[in-house]
Amino acid sequence: MLIRSLLCTLLVCAAAHAQPLNPPVRLVVVLVVDQMVPDYFHRYGDLYQGGLARLARDGTVFDRAYHDQSCTLTGPGHATLSTGALPARHGIVGNYWFERAAGREVYSCADSTSPVVGHPELNGVSPARLEASTFAELLRKQMPGSRVVSMALKDRAAVLMAGRKADLVLWLEEVPGRMVTSRWYSDTLPGWVTEFQPSLVRYADSVWTKLLPDSAYRRSGPDHSLHEHGGTQSTFPHACNPEEGTLSVKYFEELYIHPYGDQLILELAQRAVDSMKLGLGPHADLLLIGCSAADGTGHVYGPDSHEVQDYYLRLDRWLGEFFDHLDSAVGQNRWLAALSSDHGVLSLPEVDAARGVASERVLTDTVKAQIEQLSAAVSTQWGVQLEALRVDGGLAFKANAWDSGGAWQQAVLDLAARVRTLDWVADVYTRPELANPETPVRPYLRLFQNAYHDQRGPDLFIREHERVIVTSGKSGTTHGSPYSYDTHVPLILMGPGIPAVHVTDSVRTVDLAPTLCDLLGVSRDASFDGASLADRLR
Repeated sequence: MLIRSLLCTLLVCAAAHAQPLNPPVRLVVVLVVDQMVPDYFHRYGDLYQGGLARLARDGTVFDRAYHDQSCTLTGPGHATLSTGALPARHGIVGNYWFERAAGREVYSCADSTSPVVGHPELNGVSPARLEASTFAELLRKQMPGSRVVSMALKDRAAVLMAGRKADLVLWLEEVPGRMVTSRWYSDTLPGWVTEFQPSLVRYADSVWTKLLPDSAYRRSGPDHSLHEHGGTQSTFPHACNPEEGTLSVKYFEELYIHPYGDQLILELAQRAVDSMKLGLGPHADLLLIGCSAADGTGHVYGPDSHEVQDYYLRLDRWLGEFFDHLDSAVGQNRWLAALSSDHGVLSLPEVDAARGVASERVLTDTVKAQIEQLSAAVSTQWGVQLEALRVDGGLAFKANAWDSGGAWQQAVLDLAARVRTLDWVADVYTRPELANPETPVRPYLRLFQNAYHDQRGPDLFIREHERVIVTSGKSGTTHGSPYSYDTHVPLILMGPGIPAVHVTDSVRTVDLAPTLCDLLGVSRDASFDGASLADRLR
């Protein structure tokens, strides 16, 4: 143990003296494209001609980058990328989770003490539940002149990328249809953000059509599918405002599904560069951009759809325009870009089945009925009232069954054994198994241990069989599993002094934050679970 501590200390000290990039950069742009998988660079790469093409051509591409955790969701993914820590350390174990002290489910960024500026009727938002420091926080602490700006459609994306210290954090609230922040960060919005607000309704009278001729989309299969968007809105064109003639919350909800939501975020990011003169100061500034609409498009239409292909063709062009603007406003050799994703996604089970790949959709109503039946049987057998709540990743119990001991604990173990017999379940991991590092190794145990938090999350963690998803309806798809289609994500860095190469060694998303520290000369501490990749970039 002593030797291990000394080694850790030596590694931290060595990291503190890592050589930064030369010439130094003055702006770091981190792009997190929600639900992006590396295959999109191969599948559509010959059609790219803008920013995605530039990243693939001029950057260091890590072909085998993985989230080393079971909870492949938006909140945990963004927090892992920003902190360089695993969920077990940074504490964001889901978008929502069961909080044992409160005895109820909570939202990852909920904070009643941090109301939304100008809209006290909305739920407060902050990074208070994040338990690790972000790269942005380390940068601000060691280089006080650095500025940090973070923005996305989703609040949890913008907040968890930035962490506790930022000059500006923005996200979209469908009601009232505005970009907002919370009092955690500021009491007011800058004038240039207020001036941008009318741009949000630009597409209220527009229709989403394909960017390229139909022939370019044949690689994505048929446009129509009964399992896309409820089977009723699965083909192009798509109205951007479902309620024509009326500007309602429906329009702003559609911004999470159509690509134009992320176009607006990239335009807002460009306004931030110009208005705040990011990249022109004595220290490096940090601009964090979450492309959240990619997730909505993927959920509703699936990764093999014409809609997802069109989204990435448009993102490629918009990123190209954004990068060109950075070349002009900041300088070609003065900025660095990093691109990754919070998680991947599974194909629609019906699309997999048509390919001859075993896949299954299980309805939440079916799961609820099965769990209730098993809980009732176990409660009767052991003489306890075991009320199981399905939460992100598994089952939680309002009564603290593990600490109650005796019949309660036996009932939970019995329920775990019975849940394992369900045909859609591959395994169930209990809290004691995940808390104990000596638990005998079995498939995916480590990824669940990396997402285990003593006070947060389920009592029983459920792993579905590979290529099985649980959804509320018979259309769309999702993510959240420990399998490679959800954990394998892009990781690309591009900037001055960074070579245009592909790295085939396996790396982890927790490696991004320590890498950025080394590239900028920011001293690392012992909070990182990842290792710097800086040596592979020189």
